[in-house]
Amino acid sequence: MSEEYKPDDSEINIQIGQKRQNNENGGPASKKANVSESDTVQIKVLIPSAAVGALIGKGGETMRNLKNDTGCRVQMSKNQEFYHGTTERICFVKGKISSAMIVMGAILEKIQEKVEGHHPSDPFDLKGLQRTNEMKFIVPNTSAGMVIGKNGTSIKEIRETTTANIQIYPKAGTEEAKMSLERVITIGHETNDVLMSAMQKVLERVCADPLHSQPITSESQNVSSGYDFATSRVTTGASQFAGMQPTPAWQNQTSIDQKLGNQFNSNSCPPN
Repeated sequence: MSEEYKPDDSEINIQIGQKRQNNENGGPASKKANVSESDTVQIKVLIPSAAVGALIGKGGETMRNLKNDTGCRVQMSKNQEFYHGTTERICFVKGKISSAMIVMGAILEKIQEKVEGHHPSDPFDLKGLQRTNEMKFIVPNTSAGMVIGKNGTSIKEIRETTTANIQIYPKAGTEEAKMSLERVITIGHETNDVLMSAMQKVLERVCADPLHSQPITSESQNVSSGYDFATSRVTTGASQFAGMQPTPAWQNQTSIDQKLGNQFNSNSCPPN
C-alpha cells in the first residue's frame, strides 16, 4: 500500500473527454514528417494507486527530482481522481522523447516495486499479464490512429519488431472507438527491455501526430464530447468504453489545458 499523501502543487486536476480539433480543412491530422528523440511529446500515463505514493515521494521529493533530472514536466491527478472504469490515477508527462522515456522507466520501476499480484483488473488490462508487466497510455483518437497505422501496419510493425503485446481500447472499427475522443493504449511484456522499446516506438508515433499536444478549448462544447460546458458536468457520453460510466471524481474539474494555460503547450520544458 502507498503512504497517504497530501496533494501539493505537483498535483493537478485533469479532465478527459474534450474534442481535439482537426486540421484547418476539417480532415484528419497529417503525420509529422520526421520524429527524433529530441522532439517533444506529451502523454498521460495510468498509475495504479499503490504506486502513486512511491512515485511522488515524501513531500513530493521523488517527483521533483525526476523533473529536475529529466527536464520533463511530470504532474499527477489528485487523490481519488481516477481514470473512469479504473482505480488508477493519471500522470501527465511532457518532455523530449528521450527524457520522457527516463520518466517511463521510473514509473515502471515504482509499479513493479509497489503493485501486488492481486491488483484488481480493469477493462484495459492484457490477458495473461500482471499489472507489473504493463504500461497504459491515454492518447487522443488521432494519435491512436498514428499508432495503428493504415490497415494496422504500424501497430503490427511494433508488435513484430519488439514482440510486445499492444492493444488499443476501444478496439478499432467499433462504434465506441469512433465515438471516443481519447483511447487507452496498453503495452505489455514480461521483459522490461522489450516493454521499454515498445513504449518508445509508441511515443514516437504519438509525437508524429501534430494534434497530440493541441490545446483543448471550450469550443468543444459544440460537439458530442461528453462534457457539458453549460453545466460543467461529465455526461454519459464521456464513457469511452462500452458500458462504462465516468467516475464522479471527474465531475466539475478544470481541464488540464485551462488549468495550466500555455505552460504545457510550449516547446520548452524547463525543470520545476
